[in-house]
Amino acid sequence: MPVADLASNSEAQLQLLGFRAASMAAELADSMAAGQSHNRSLVAMQRLCDAHSDYIVASYFRRHLRTLAPASPLAPTLNKLATLLFLYVLEQHSADLLRLTVGAFSPAQISEVEQLLAQVIEEVREQAVPLVDALGITDLRLNSALGRSDGKVYENYLEWAMEDPLNREDTGNAIRKQWFEKYYKPVLHAAKNKRDARL
Repeated sequence: MPVADLASNSEAQLQLLGFRAASMAAELADSMAAGQSHNRSLVAMQRLCDAHSDYIVASYFRRHLRTLAPASPLAPTLNKLATLLFLYVLEQHSADLLRLTVGAFSPAQISEVEQLLAQVIEEVREQAVPLVDALGITDLRLNSALGRSDGKVYENYLEWAMEDPLNREDTGNAIRKQWFEKYYKPVLHAAKNKRDARL
């Protein structure tokens, strides 16, 4: 199936994510059956947990989208977000797609995923601020000033930077001096002592 078709087919998306996790589980089971130790399998186990989690999150997201009324004005945007999540997972874990035993992706298809992801990000970007505003998430909680309703993004970043203790005139120099005394000075003196000992 072409990647562009996959991006618009929610069932195929879930099947691919499920197949990715199942393939990783089978590969891990084969390795362990062949005598690979538990300790040597830990990285593969973590990757499998991540793949399973990706599948579960996407599955629940799609399941809840199906509960929306057919004429819901939120449906197109939320479906686009679900597609964004799917493409992001594929792009972040493209090595897993290249390793699939059946239906492995080609490098050209991985490039197509990256291009589609960039396209979907642009499409979703228009809706990002209204969605965050609708959910009532504060700038503080987001730890970002990008969605400010007053549009003063850069002024806010400058204000945050000036409030940081390192940048305040009354505390910045003292913090930098403590940092130097605690971390740099011992290293510098150790290097000097080592050099003097050789002379």
